[in-house]
Amino acid sequence: MKIVFLDAAPSLKLICESATGVNNINLAYAASKGIPVRNAVGYSTTSVVQSTFMHILSIAGAALDVFVKEPIPADNPLLHVRYPERLRLAPHAAWASVQARERLVAQIAENIAKGW
Repeated sequence: MKIVFLDAAPSLKLICESATGVNNINLAYAASKGIPVRNAVGYSTTSVVQSTFMHILSIAGAALDVFVKEPIPADNPLLHVRYPERLRLAPHAAWASVQARERLVAQIAENIAKGW
């Protein structure tokens, strides 16, 4: 993490790296700002993106529709976040409203009729 990013987050209290190692973070500068750097507990290479979003949720929000396992297992950390109101989880096919599927089927039928 570059100094410019650390300076852009004056209320940053902790850097929790969801990867192996912390060699991409300026440890000396983080220490000089009183910001501890840690590795994410229970880190798993299959869910790096999900872990990252969990950390981001403390300052923002997220809407996710792709998961390592679907349906989401009950022990998935995303189901137990600190601010659940900031998180929206949907099945990967969440875009497929009834109207969207009807239009899709009609378009496919039209394309088949045209010989495409």
